[in-house]
Amino acid sequence: MLYSHASTISHHAMTAMVVSLHLVPDTLPIAMVALSASQPSASPSVRAGTKYVVTVCVFSVIILPELIFCCTFVHQTVIMTPLYPRLLALRDRQYAEFQARLVPGVAPDSIIGIRVPLLRAFAKDFAREADCSRFLSLLPHRYYDENMLHALLLSQLKDMDECVARVEEFLPYVDNWAVCDIMSPKVFGRHPARLMDKAVEWSRSPHVYTCRFGLAMLMTHFLDSRFSPSVLDAAAAVESDEYYVRMMVAWFFATALAKQWDAAIPYLQQRRLGVWVHNKTIQKACESYRITAGQKAVLRTMKITKANDHK
Repeated sequence: MLYSHASTISHHAMTAMVVSLHLVPDTLPIAMVALSASQPSASPSVRAGTKYVVTVCVFSVIILPELIFCCTFVHQTVIMTPLYPRLLALRDRQYAEFQARLVPGVAPDSIIGIRVPLLRAFAKDFAREADCSRFLSLLPHRYYDENMLHALLLSQLKDMDECVARVEEFLPYVDNWAVCDIMSPKVFGRHPARLMDKAVEWSRSPHVYTCRFGLAMLMTHFLDSRFSPSVLDAAAAVESDEYYVRMMVAWFFATALAKQWDAAIPYLQQRRLGVWVHNKTIQKACESYRITAGQKAVLRTMKITKANDHK
């Protein structure tokens, strides 16, 4: 078994850890990991004076320029998970540096640097492997690229019940806009009624990226043939000081103006959005090729400034 399932880990199990070894190019290193701990079943007097070495592992592998092992210590057993070397084989260091600048708040050393097309292809193949389900159960992940992979795998699920459950299990661990925005399960489109309820629920979450994801699902699935004015109300009801939530509300309304102009424009005319979101909506709409020149001219007259802000 490549991954230890969370349900098999008892309170006596050792915690999961990642050992990252920086290797010298063209050198065959030997890394030894030794852990010692008091035997859980020993009496207090024995535990106080005796320590037991539970595991010593010797690894001889070259993965240049970096080798990362994930060791899960369960009942004095080390299980080395091979997904990390597979992901590292797709690594692009320059892309990792570029990506780190796009996702502020994400630790640069947690970004392997896998380009999205390669990760999509990997996800398509990995979804057919037995270890996919176990990977989805191993939360939280260590690497940004694992979270991206997780989101892509969820987007491929075909069962609505499983997908909703997996998404709700994953959302609390989403900590950046890129992982949030790449997750778009296709199965949602086949269950609009249920999706509407869940998307509105998610949009009301205090968690930044759960809220953003809910808004994204409303924007993706309910501004076209399934449009209802209630969708606009749900998005307008979102109030937050968080940048990535406010940006999504503005993106939502800019898209709504492009697809449902007559229904969406009153939200700006009546200033039903916060000033920042109101102005950002106008900016994004004016940048869109889907908005006509005449509509853009109207929108520019509606920008809120200090001089005309009487709200």
